[in-house]
Amino acid sequence: MLTSWRGFLGASLLSVVAGTSCGDSTAHVTDPRRSLAINCEPAGVNVSCRAFLGGLGAREVTLEAGWYFSGLPIGRFAQPGLFVPIGTGEVGLRASFEELTSLPSWFFVDPPGAAGMLDVLSGLVSDTMSGKPISEAEVRILDGHSAGSVAITHTTGIYNFDRILDGQTFTITASKPGYEPETKTHRVDFPRNAPGAGQPVLDFSLRPM
Repeated sequence: MLTSWRGFLGASLLSVVAGTSCGDSTAHVTDPRRSLAINCEPAGVNVSCRAFLGGLGAREVTLEAGWYFSGLPIGRFAQPGLFVPIGTGEVGLRASFEELTSLPSWFFVDPPGAAGMLDVLSGLVSDTMSGKPISEAEVRILDGHSAGSVAITHTTGIYNFDRILDGQTFTITASKPGYEPETKTHRVDFPRNAPGAGQPVLDFSLRPM
């Protein structure tokens, strides 16, 4: 369920539009000459967002946009672009402007603790001896916010996770029958260019038994 910040002033609930993103998000576009992107960052307990129209008539539209969130009713937009949580959980924030709707930016909120961005993680699982990608390998997160999450590699050996909590170190393992499993610790950080920042990419190399 998607809730408008105006919903707390009497507007109706809207259905969720599919899509996932973290931090910056780009629009579902009906006019290829225009786009809508949002930039959201933790602001202490809250999450602060800005909306930008790209292409024809490019400008910031934070105050003019409609603001919505998906997930449980664990907060509200106190003003355009400022989400104030009142409960704990994951929330997807998005904006709309005219015919454009942005993809959501996902956060974990847990007041009075600081809000955390939910990021992505992907990587390649390959054979140590041949260097070839390993398909149908299981990649599992063992602890932290996403404990128990599992991804299976494609034929290209690539796996993907979303909603990885930024700034939190976690343990992750890759395995497949016939190979020795490999376990690592990792962390994803935002912004990416900060000194020592953990990147949203982690590869594994499995040794045949």
